[in-house]
Amino acid sequence: MEHFGVVQSYQQVHAMYSKPPTGEAPKGSVQVITSHGRLPLRFRFAGERHYISVGLPDRPEGRKLAEMKARKIELDMISGNFDQTLAKYKPQSSLKVASPDITPKATPRLSELW
Repeated sequence: MEHFGVVQSYQQVHAMYSKPPTGEAPKGSVQVITSHGRLPLRFRFAGERHYISVGLPDRPEGRKLAEMKARKIELDMISGNFDQTLAKYKPQSSLKVASPDITPKATPRLSELW
């Protein structure tokens, strides 16, 4: 096929637009998927499948941020810096835990209650 002076074979064009035959992502890749209007990430690491909610809506700006997070995880896997607890990749708001106020209260005296 010739287009604007560039000659490409059928195999080159087919390779650019086709997915792996099994539908699976290439090894070491992180996929942004759509689930209930949100954009979780899906990937395998050390033989285990992982899903991470990044807390982003399925909109163009959310998709761009999710793709950036996916590339960061891929880079960490390649460089040996992958956080197996996944805490590094989750939104900070999902990591906060409400801690109850456990400071002891002064017990009122009977004379203060009457």
